[in-house]
Amino acid sequence: MILVILSDDLDSLADMYAIGVVGAITVNLGSSCFNKRLKLNWREFTIMVTTFAILFAIEITIAKTKAGGALFRHVCFGCLGLACAGMR
Repeated sequence: MILVILSDDLDSLADMYAIGVVGAITVNLGSSCFNKRLKLNWREFTIMVTTFAILFAIEITIAKTKAGGALFRHVCFGCLGLACAGMR
């Protein structure tokens, strides 16, 4: 809700949505391909790591080029920092 209030227009909300969706898929692929308990064969592992690398590059590009992506990134890192500080 905070992001909706802070965003200027629909385009910045679309940028935040894009970075959120690509980020969620990237985290899911990355955590799945590096999980040793899944015992992926070499072909599955190679495809997943390649897809992870491509999506990670897309994620970084969106975060650097879109203003809404930057707002989303700052809010997420701020919340992450507060969560980490609360775990102490």
